[in-house]
Amino acid sequence: MVFSKNGQVIDGSGQSIVILDTGIDLDHPFFGPDQNNDGISDRIAAQSDFASKPYNGNPENNDDDDASDTNGHGSHVASIAASSDPNYPGIAPGADIIVLKIFDSNNSGNFLDIEQALQWVLANYQEYNIASVNMSLSTGGNHVNPTNFGIIGDELQQLAAANVIPVSAAGNTGKFGVSYPAANPYSLAVSSIDDYTNRKISSFSQHHPDLTDVFADGQGIRAANQNGGTTVKSGTSMAAPVVSGAIAVAQQLAEQELGRRLTFDEIKTLLAQGDDLLAPTKYEDDYQGKVLNIDNLGNAILAMAPSKPPQPPFSGVIAQVGRISDLNHNNQTILLDHTFTDPVIFAHTLSFNNGDPSIPRITDIQGGEFSLKLQEPENLDGTHINESLSFLALEKGIWELSDGTIIEVGTTTTDATTKSGWESITFNHDFANAPIVLTQVQTYNDPSFVRTRQNNISKNGFEVALEEQELNLNNTRGSETIAWMAISSGTGEWDGNAFMAGNTGDQVTDNWHTIDFGNTFNNLPQLFGNIASYDGPDSAGLRYQNLSNDTVEIKIEEDTSLDDETVHTTENIGFLAIEGTGTLTGETYISENHPNDQMIAQVGRISDLNHNNQTIVLDHTFTDPVIFAHTLSFNNGDPSIPRITDIQGGEFSLKLQEPENLDGTHINESLSFLALEKGIWELSDGTIIEVGTTTTDATTKSGWESITFNHDFANAPIVLTQVQTYNDPSFVRTRQNNISKNGFEVALEEQELNLNNTRGSETIAWMAISSGTGEWDGNAFMAGNTGDQVTDNWHTIDFGNTFNNLPQLFGNIASYDGPDSAGLRYQNLSNDTVEIKIEEDTSLDDETVHTTENIGFLAIEGTGTLTGASFSPLTALIDNNIGTGDAEAFTLGDKSEAFYDNYGQQDYAEIFDFDTAQDVIQLHGIASDYSLRASPFSGNAQGIFLRVPGMEDELIGIVHNTSTLDLNSNNFVFV
Repeated sequence: MVFSKNGQVIDGSGQSIVILDTGIDLDHPFFGPDQNNDGISDRIAAQSDFASKPYNGNPENNDDDDASDTNGHGSHVASIAASSDPNYPGIAPGADIIVLKIFDSNNSGNFLDIEQALQWVLANYQEYNIASVNMSLSTGGNHVNPTNFGIIGDELQQLAAANVIPVSAAGNTGKFGVSYPAANPYSLAVSSIDDYTNRKISSFSQHHPDLTDVFADGQGIRAANQNGGTTVKSGTSMAAPVVSGAIAVAQQLAEQELGRRLTFDEIKTLLAQGDDLLAPTKYEDDYQGKVLNIDNLGNAILAMAPSKPPQPPFSGVIAQVGRISDLNHNNQTILLDHTFTDPVIFAHTLSFNNGDPSIPRITDIQGGEFSLKLQEPENLDGTHINESLSFLALEKGIWELSDGTIIEVGTTTTDATTKSGWESITFNHDFANAPIVLTQVQTYNDPSFVRTRQNNISKNGFEVALEEQELNLNNTRGSETIAWMAISSGTGEWDGNAFMAGNTGDQVTDNWHTIDFGNTFNNLPQLFGNIASYDGPDSAGLRYQNLSNDTVEIKIEEDTSLDDETVHTTENIGFLAIEGTGTLTGETYISENHPNDQMIAQVGRISDLNHNNQTIVLDHTFTDPVIFAHTLSFNNGDPSIPRITDIQGGEFSLKLQEPENLDGTHINESLSFLALEKGIWELSDGTIIEVGTTTTDATTKSGWESITFNHDFANAPIVLTQVQTYNDPSFVRTRQNNISKNGFEVALEEQELNLNNTRGSETIAWMAISSGTGEWDGNAFMAGNTGDQVTDNWHTIDFGNTFNNLPQLFGNIASYDGPDSAGLRYQNLSNDTVEIKIEEDTSLDDETVHTTENIGFLAIEGTGTLTGASFSPLTALIDNNIGTGDAEAFTLGDKSEAFYDNYGQQDYAEIFDFDTAQDVIQLHGIASDYSLRASPFSGNAQGIFLRVPGMEDELIGIVHNTSTLDLNSNNFVFV
């Protein structure tokens, strides 16, 4: 239940969650590996036992340092909040866990021990950046008014004031009220629902409209037990950690977007902007918005950030929505109110006046009209009574609607069917999450029965195919054009017309299923929908009945051309409902990125790489990709390398490879990958990277391959390298040496046993990037080197304050001081630091001591695709300016930019006959952005240099025959 912002996963990283409970299974794999072998999972940041023995009158006499869990309750609660297991993930899998045991060996607790634990939190919340304190415990009582009794009230109030949010289970007596400490006004009270689909109050859950702050799922939750496995538990104890985890996610997002933490009152208000209860209906009005919805929570935080400046006004008709109430088997032409340039038509979903299977089939599309009819499968007589459906005409393109929503509309022409293969569509717009997708056949090239099916919708694209009637499912057919539209899920307004885009989840079958629109619509909406999954392979479409302002019933309809069986398994339905009819406007969406940007990279993480070959499917199909997949974690101390075995445009394969003295099997390790298009690219922040390959048989012992950069780097860049081919399956990696601003040397390096052997050629990929920090499509990155100081002992790299989230890490040994075969491993990667060391293999001998080397590294936040603009260096772009006898103004920059195209292009202006008594030079920015010094080309001239952070200053102007210019004089004007 993590939150995704433009592809960036917000998972609680950098936050800590405190669990006051029965303790925790200290080495349970759900809480991370134990890389330092201390018996405690690495994500458990702190633990203490305030109740090891039954209470004997002094709360400090029953304390110790072992918060082990013998009951299982605490382990279960902690994993709901923050498990990092991919099969049973917690709400905040990136958060650290702090365990304070407050139940003794008899599973009894008291307020004195709880107070001790809360006082520990007050003393340590800043050091651990604690977001929430989970108390899945209660006195067993029931309160219908805010209550503050006992000795912990002042600690709860102090925590809330410090924006450390106490969270308490409401209690399990099923009474109308909540227990304590849930009833304390400075603790959030969490009640339980059965699940997020039905949103029914659990029968055991205590709840009260004035005291319950939020509902979360607490019914039948499988999570960690105390013995390294899992178990199922129910209770408000299970609902509370869901909220504690959500608060960690919220605080991470707030710190990133708002630059501060959310207050207790803000958290309380934002949590109440979730979903509504659905049952029992008598409580619907009492608990509006109080069912946790982490997407709503995240989006509400984003809405608190300062708004972007308004874009230039533009209004144009891009759509028309309408309704047809009399469509039958006869072809019918619909005249539009606007003539479109490149229209597509969506005309569905079909009503259910006649139970015979049927589809709306478009037969023709013109700029101002379209034609369609109902089409039945061939086992029926082809006649069909009037049905109703909505239509949406749209211009192709990427559009911003009146409320800021972005939609993308496109077409593809294909003969792919559900049985012969699927057509892959890649979005050009960067959706934050998987959008709602509508599709429909636009052409009538083949008059036989056909519709569309969709599958594998993600934020980056989806698959679509043609689907014939069931009788012909395995037949091939000619090409048809399919239109598609993608829109983010949620509600909004389009020119004042309310709309809702959503999906049902995997639950719609051939039985009627109700979609609840909530309070979105005041008038009857138009409805569009598609089956968004492919769980059932029989030919199937969608029908509706009983459409109202509030709800609609839909079901899946199979055709009967092959047999009478129409039972269909559960599918996910994507839908768009919108009020009103008539034309709608939008404006062309222009990405904030560089206008020449294209998809050039994808960054990601692999957490389960072992000796078995594994294929990684990319989110984008690259033209000429290279892959960097390193540095390797240190879960297993046996020497190993990530070895790429195959690269295709949309995927690559790799495995772990050990030197031949070992058995070749290796447990799961983690590493990052970076897929890149070859070329010279300008990133979103102006950074230049160069990516290339070389094919060579050069080894560290037989000679080195020299690489010369095409880009003019100001200083020696950071270089990544990796073998791309698998021509020879024996152990091999790369080594680098002599990196300068002009190029570097690279060679193949075998295991130590074979260092002096020759070997066949392999292709090596390389990437060069200037050292420093920056942002690539909003993802912070750092490129740097350690200097000559890393050995076979662990060495810490400090990232400073560069990262708010866990970065991906790439690194190579950048020197060749030690001639033994050597690679790089890491451990304890965090937002702030990482430990690395050099690892020699043991194929020749057991000696693994390695002298100091320089390590070049790249660390970058986030995962997903990244863009860049093709960079073509220009040289000697000189603008000559000659003064006259009158006062002259020489323009070397305007209000938007300085006089130069890109860093390193050596474009500058030359000014002759400059009169210091009356002439001026106009520059962009302020005086401190520039420096003056002697011209690099002329003896009696001054150069004007633009300061570029992290780079050499850029020459933008030469003023001849002067040496006395001063940036603070009247000879310079800044705009």
